Amino acid sequence: MTNAVPDRALNQELLCIPFGSDFYKPNSWELNTKTAGEFVPRPGVPAVMIDRGSRTPLKINNTIFTFKTPPRPGELIDAGAQLEFIRQFVDRLCGQWNKLLKLFIHNYFKDIKHEVENNGLVLDEKIEKVIGLCERRHWCFSALMPLPRAHIYAPCAKNSGNVEAQDYVCVDFAFWDGSELVIATIDSGQSLIGKKKLEWQRVVDLAPKIVKIPSDTLYKAAPGTLLSLLGPQFRNFWSDELFPSTPFRGRGIADPIKQVA
Repeated sequence: MTNAVPDRALNQELLCIPFGSDFYKPNSWELNTKTAGEFVPRPGVPAVMIDRGSRTPLKINNTIFTFKTPPRPGELIDAGAQLEFIRQFVDRLCGQWNKLLKLFIHNYFKDIKHEVENNGLVLDEKIEKVIGLCERRHWCFSALMPLPRAHIYAPCAKNSGNVEAQDYVCVDFAFWDGSELVIATIDSGQSLIGKKKLEWQRVVDLAPKIVKIPSDTLYKAAPGTLLSLLGPQFRNFWSDELFPSTPFRGRGIADPIKQVA
C-alpha cells in the first residue's frame, strides 16, 4: 500500500478516481496500475484507475467489480437480472439518503435499456451467429460506467507536493469515454458559495467536459432524456463492439459470448 498517488497520476497520465463515498483519504486505498478500470478493494472506498493513453472507454462490461457480497451464479440467470444487480450496487454507492443521485442512476439504467430496445433489430443482427448464447439486453453492459460521488484530483494552489484529502473534489458523477473525462452534476438551482465554489472552480480549471442535469428532469424524464442530455457518446454505446459481454465473466457466471462457426 502507498500513501501517494503515482507520478503518472499527478501529471494526469493516469486518472485515479476514488468514488462511492462523501469523503476520501489518500492513504485509504491501494494503488494498482495493472488494469485500466480496475477497482481497488479498500473498506468503503472503491477506486478506479484509468490510463488515458489507452483511449479505452470505462464501460460497465470492462469494469472489474469487487462486491462485499458476491452474487451466487444461480441468482443472475439472465441479462436482466445481472443488470439489476449492477444497478442496485451502483445505487448503494450513491449514499443512503441522496435521492437525486439515486434518481440519476434509476434514469440512467432505464435509458440504456430503452436505447437497446429502440435499436433491437440492428443489435439482434450483430448477435445472429451467437444466438442462444447471449441475449439482446447484454448490450446494456456496453454503456459507459457511472462513478457516483467521484473524487477528482484537482490540487490546491498551496499544495506542498504531498497528496492530501483537500486536493480531491467530490462531484456527483464521473465517466470516462475513452478520450475525455465527463462530469455530470445535478443542478438544483442553488448557487455554490464559499469553499464549495472554490473547489468547483478547481475542477472547471481541469477542463473536463461538464454536463449540468436539471434536477426536475430526473423526476419526469421521458425514456432517453438523460442520455440525450449527457451527450452523443452516451448513445449508440455498442458501436465499437463486435459482440456484447458481461462484467460477471470469471466471477462464477460464464461469459455469454462464444463464437460459433
